[in-house]
Amino acid sequence: MTATGVGIIGYGLNLIIQFTYQTWFGSNDPQSILHAAARGGPLPFLLSFLGGAIFTPFGEEILFRGVVANALNRYGAFAVSAHFHAR
Repeated sequence: MTATGVGIIGYGLNLIIQFTYQTWFGSNDPQSILHAAARGGPLPFLLSFLGGAIFTPFGEEILFRGVVANALNRYGAFAVSAHFHAR
């Protein structure tokens, strides 16, 4: 039940981010950055590809395995919930 709720919230946040991006930048294509980089030549395309395909997943792994997993191992999955209910 919790996972379903988190999934629905994540999907809603995704829609908000997409709408905001489209409003600010006027782009309807989520891959417009890659298209612009490909038109700019091989070096901009390679750099944007490396950023999206290599550096971003690596950063996510560091964040979730390093920060979130260590916090959950140290304090437990329900530590935050218990903290707010104790008030």
